[in-house]
Amino acid sequence: MQAIGSFVALGDSFTEGVGDPYPDGSCQGWADRFARELAAVSPGLQYANLAIRGKLLGQVVSEQVPAAAALAPDLVSLAAGGNDLLRRKTDLDRLAATFEQGVAALRAAGTGANRSPRAPWPPPVRASGPEPGARTCAGRGSTRCRG
Repeated sequence: MQAIGSFVALGDSFTEGVGDPYPDGSCQGWADRFARELAAVSPGLQYANLAIRGKLLGQVVSEQVPAAAALAPDLVSLAAGGNDLLRRKTDLDRLAATFEQGVAALRAAGTGANRSPRAPWPPPVRASGPEPGARTCAGRGSTRCRG
């Protein structure tokens, strides 16, 4: 595996860590925890969490992606769009296109968005059905799951 010297996390409250407080009351999200684990195996890791609660995907792409590109990290996470989905009449195709624009901009800047240390990209496509052992639910909003 290639050494990772820098990691930048982009997104909204999910990545910022809202709802995951440190004992002092500050936020500690998944990205902070991941960076801490990554630093244990990558001494000298440089880390920046640029995520801001409430951001829509377009805002993340227009504001945070250029900032991340300027940092030229080895690894980038882009987790956003949840706030968009909470809005009425969200155009899912447009949302997906915006996400892809963000990824394309990160790749064009030469950031770590063009590779993954563990998984192939794009991921292999399954021809049919869920992963073995996956839980499936009976319809939207259903609490009846099997598996």
